[in-house]
Amino acid sequence: MELLDQFMSPDESDPIALDRLRAVVTELNDWQQLSGFSGELEGPALRWLIERRFDRGGAGFGFLGGGVTVCAMLPMRSIPFRVIGLLGLDHGAFPRRATPLSFDLMAAAPRRGDPSPREDDRYLFLETLVSARDALHLSYVGQSVRDNSPAPPSVLVSELLDHLERSGLIPPAARDQLIVQHRLHPFSPQYFSGGPLFSYSADYCETARELVLARREQAPFCPRPLEEPDNSWRVLSVDDCCRFFAAPARTFLATRLKLRLDDGPPPLEDLEPFEWSALDRYGIGDELLRAALNEEPLESWRAALRSQGRLPLGPVGDLAFDQLSEEITVFAATVKSHLGGGLLDPLPVDLEIGRFRLTGRLESCYQQHRAAYRFGQIRGQDRIGLWIRHLLLAALDPPGYPKDSLFIGRGENGPEAIRFASITEPLPILDLLTEIYWQGLREPLPFFPNSSYAYAEKLWKAPGDPAAALTAARRKWQETFKRNGERVPGECERNPYFDFVFGAADPFDQRFADLARAVFDPLLAAQEQAEVRR
Repeated sequence: MELLDQFMSPDESDPIALDRLRAVVTELNDWQQLSGFSGELEGPALRWLIERRFDRGGAGFGFLGGGVTVCAMLPMRSIPFRVIGLLGLDHGAFPRRATPLSFDLMAAAPRRGDPSPREDDRYLFLETLVSARDALHLSYVGQSVRDNSPAPPSVLVSELLDHLERSGLIPPAARDQLIVQHRLHPFSPQYFSGGPLFSYSADYCETARELVLARREQAPFCPRPLEEPDNSWRVLSVDDCCRFFAAPARTFLATRLKLRLDDGPPPLEDLEPFEWSALDRYGIGDELLRAALNEEPLESWRAALRSQGRLPLGPVGDLAFDQLSEEITVFAATVKSHLGGGLLDPLPVDLEIGRFRLTGRLESCYQQHRAAYRFGQIRGQDRIGLWIRHLLLAALDPPGYPKDSLFIGRGENGPEAIRFASITEPLPILDLLTEIYWQGLREPLPFFPNSSYAYAEKLWKAPGDPAAALTAARRKWQETFKRNGERVPGECERNPYFDFVFGAADPFDQRFADLARAVFDPLLAAQEQAEVRR
């Protein structure tokens, strides 16, 4: 055993081989003690014994020995089964990567017909596809064990999903339904909430119930409101007001408790990018959009992005850039078509609203309307920011300035826009919003722009179904999925301030509902879907 530890190390291609060898040596030692044999074995005899033990395999049952067969993937074993499950299809683990030694002459001068572990694994995967009759279950580790960040599956899994989508065997929107993401713990409450995840374990169900009860009984982050700040806080800028409603918990922690949770710049990647993440694509798209609106040629950005290491290598990167450039060109043309009439001078704001005073200026005012845009989906914070500035524009009512406001974003089928028409009485709404702001300086408010908007919108369309509205809010609060199976964190996980204050509790109480309706009901009454000119 000491010789094994001294001269051998686990092989990356078969990490359990050394453990099996240790087990065989231990078994031979047990035989020697039971038999009382004290002589010496010649090398060929010892080798024959070890090979015989290896030939028997690591399991105590034969192939097809029971109702469920657990075995390794071996070639020429394409026997039909009703259900086949493959485990361990992680990125980088399957198919195996060839790691040749420096003195491997076959790797230095490869020839046709040379063995390739990677190609062998691809062939085994195809044999498995042929063997499955009713169902094929593919499993991989989808989150990092260190920081829970998303981890891609094996390239074979991605290729299979791409082929199914291109072949028309599944609808385009059904790809996400084929992917099921399990939770970190088997006692997660989501396994017992009636959703697609389920479990039959009574013990885990009891544990999940206790977790939910513990969350509900947990003391609030701020048991009672803080003292009111001095009256200097009643003077705020337009940007500060919009920033507050984008994340009230952030304003409370940063201004009253001097606590900041922003992580700073992201860590540098140690792998070359093969595709853009959703965040990277949005950031680069936003830069390209500004360039397109300034009449800059987008082609000049290709070399710049590649030199910065932000463009995937080779033809994949060129294809990604071409697709994004085409989308940007269409989106920029849509934005320009709605910004006709010329840009007006910024409108100064100095307005007394009840006990408060709002200062600043309104920019992006055009002759037709005040416009804003974003190369992404229209979020709750985009709506509330546009709404506050629209109310101020209506309250000032300057001659020569537009009466309505427009926001252009990206929908599932291309650019989309929302519009706010002229408001006759904006001051009462602004007074309510400033009072909510004042309360938010004393305690963290359960207002979350995306989740709160989902609740208010659902209840606006179906007033008699508050349960459905809460379900819509929870869906935004928790994680969701988008096309290609990419995990999109929910609003709680995406905003560290929301997670810090409300992550361990259930924030969807009556106060959440009242705040959502107080803020968004007037907005929904004035909001309309605008026609997009392309």
